Amino acid sequence: MAEPLDIDTLGRLYGRGRYDEASGLYEWYEAPEEVTAPKTSATWSALLDQWELLRWDFAHLLHVDLDIELIRHPWAWFADHVAVLLGHPESMTHHHFKESDV
Repeated sequence: MAEPLDIDTLGRLYGRGRYDEASGLYEWYEAPEEVTAPKTSATWSALLDQWELLRWDFAHLLHVDLDIELIRHPWAWFADHVAVLLGHPESMTHHHFKESDV
């Protein structure tokens, strides 16, 4: 199995559109499903039930304050970033939804 990619590498590989130096983010991300797909079902309902995990991941891994940025961007922006977090090995959201080791 390949070594997990860090968030900077994911951005360089799959970031699209303009790169914002201040935030360190691209306008959107297009990563293949094998990178972003969760190992268990992560429905929108289940994801939103874990809002605090998402907020933490956005703040600490993506350096995005969701309380401010969510109203500035379309739903697709949010969905793309959530997909990146689901595939990121350091993400609390990823760990919450990954398949049990048992």
